[in-house]
Parts: sequence; C-alpha cells; structure tokens
Amino acid sequence: MADARAIFVGDTQGTLLLERLIGREDNSAERARLLGLVAELDAEAAIFLGDLVARQSARAWTVVDACLTRLRARGVRLAGCAGNHDLFPLPWRGYDDLARRGLLGPASWRRVTLGAARVLVLDSNRRALGRALWDEQLAWLRAELADAEREGSVRAVLVASHHPPWTNSAVAGDAAPLLRPLLDAFYDAPKARVWLSGHVHAYERFASRGKHLVVSGSASAPRMRLLTGARARHPTLARVPAPSPFGWLELRVVAGELTLTHRGFRHLRAPCETFDVVSL
Repeated sequence: MADARAIFVGDTQGTLLLERLIGREDNSAERARLLGLVAELDAEAAIFLGDLVARQSARAWTVVDACLTRLRARGVRLAGCAGNHDLFPLPWRGYDDLARRGLLGPASWRRVTLGAARVLVLDSNRRALGRALWDEQLAWLRAELADAEREGSVRAVLVASHHPPWTNSAVAGDAAPLLRPLLDAFYDAPKARVWLSGHVHAYERFASRGKHLVVSGSASAPRMRLLTGARARHPTLARVPAPSPFGWLELRVVAGELTLTHRGFRHLRAPCETFDVVSL
C-alpha cells in the first residue's frame, strides 16, 4: 500500500470588525504564521475544513490565496468543505469562490484518496444546498462508504464536514441533529473511523460508538471557550491547553497504518508542538 500524508486546516478566517469591538481576539499575525507553515508542509493533499474567510471579499482571501498558491506550486492536491462564513451572505458566490480555487469538485462534496485511506469531504450547509442536493449528497455518501467496504485496498475512511456532530463549545451547539442521515451512514460503515470538522474555534476529540469525532477549528479564528466538568455535553479525550493552540491536523498513512496528529503553537512566538496523536 502506498504511503501518503495529508493536512487538515480548519477556520482560517480573520476576526470581523464587530467581533473586535466586543473584545474578541484578533489573530492576524498567528494566521499569517500558521498559513506560512502549512504552505511548506510535506503533504500530498491539503483539505480545508471550512470558513477559510470571515466574509466574501477579495481582500479577505489575500492571505489564504498566498498559501493556496504555494501549495499548488508544490503539487499538493487541494480540497475543502464549504463553511457558513464562506457562503454568507450569497451562497452562490461562496461556492464560486471555493470552486475557482480548486477546493470543490463538480459538486460541493468529493472523495480524496490517500493510499489506504479515503477522505469523503461533505457539505454540511443544508439550507444552502436545498433538499434535492442534500439528498443527492446522502446517496453519494452511502454509495462511497459501500464501495470502500468492498475495496480491499481501503483500510479506513475519514469523513470531513464544516459543522461538528459533537462539541463542548460554550457558543455553538452540536450539529448531530442537522447531520443525522449522514452521521447514521458514517456509524453504520465499519471502515469509517473518524469524522473531522471545524466551525468551533478549538481543538476537541470525542469517542462515539467506536469512532473518533475530531474538531479542529483553531487555525486562526477568534478562539472559543469550551464547557468543562459537569457542564460539558460530552466527555472529552483531548488534553490540550486552554484556549486551544493554533493548529492543524496531519494524517500519515504508512504501510496501511493511519495516524492523526494535532500540531501547532500556543502563541505567536512559541515553537511548534505535537498536542495530540490518534491511531486510527
């Protein structure tokens, strides 16, 4: 089986003026550093977990475009989930922004093959998609999962969406009710190992029905407070500093063995560290 490596980056959006006015952190310098590091990582594919920008404007895309250009020049394949910020206020414009940068395929969902692993990139923006496309995506996901089960060379399937099934965010809630049909297909597929998402500006990891649910949305967006102790909605497996480090995920597929690592830095001048490692 071929070796492969992918990186997953969630929520590279900047801080909106309104957010600054109410005291949310501005991580512009951290954003530039993180995207510069990502652009130099040795990877076969880079998959963005949505909310690449905070608003629809050419200026908002400037820093992200520089990273994407460098990745393309090095032959790194690109893919991405559509985020709610990417699609606001005009979903058609947001989808076009992502498609023109090679982050979407013919549809807003796609497969990325990485050696013995497959990543199924989904669109969790149900209202923007509409019922017909939502149902089409669900049928596609079921067919892809069934095909992976039949294919002997596939060891594991990873599913990626912008909105997380579970989170302990004090600001955002679980998207499991929204994602229910997609989530049921994921749970029913033996080779489906992990659901990756962004949206919540933090790093979280949970175990659910023998699967991993991982949230990695703290690339540079203003970070969110997580509920802990008795107030937490779900028991967490992540042992990372609070607030979450600025980070990304790295997937290694070596001789059919898969490892997912959360790496990043605690503050602008801190060295890069490994904060979490999961064997899939």
